Amino acid sequence: MSEAPWMEADRTVGQRELLEATFRVLRTHGHSGLSIGRIAAESGRSKATLYSHYDDRDELVRDALVVATGRLTRRLEALETDDPAAALDATVELLLGPASTVEPSIVAAREVVVELRAEAAVDDGLREVLTAFDDRLYDYLRECLRVGIEHGVFEPGDPAILAEHVAATLNGALVASVSTDREVASRVRAGLHAQLEPTRQGS
Repeated sequence: MSEAPWMEADRTVGQRELLEATFRVLRTHGHSGLSIGRIAAESGRSKATLYSHYDDRDELVRDALVVATGRLTRRLEALETDDPAAALDATVELLLGPASTVEPSIVAAREVVVELRAEAAVDDGLREVLTAFDDRLYDYLRECLRVGIEHGVFEPGDPAILAEHVAATLNGALVASVSTDREVASRVRAGLHAQLEPTRQGS
């Protein structure tokens, strides 16, 4: 069985198979339809095997979210901030790009993040994972904006405040892109550039 690209190397083959199955069940049936029996059936493994890797469903779901956010985080941190405008575009594409132009592993990770974000309101384990992901997104955006402001690519402002605004915009748009049929990436990209970039004379 080939290893899915978003799986972390330190997990066992059995864990990877269960995580892949959890992703598929979450994307097909949602969190409300996620059961140990369904995950076991999807993975082709027994419930006993599942419990040999994870104590319960909650631990497995949390690990699935760790994998999903980890995949997005690694891609985000691989982006260069030397060209802030291009980095902003790449971030929008990573989080909001249409499925036809984005790797299936990234699309799957985004859908899992959105599906489990609502559950984080009542699940401290999921909340912890998503807080760490949002913090990394914020840190990356703050650095990108700082470089852009220093080099005159973006309008002067407080990169910390602007990063919170951009992160909130991207997270909200991610929910819209996954839960509706609207194509939001191009409009969000254009809107962010219009807000952040200096007004050009004669435009």
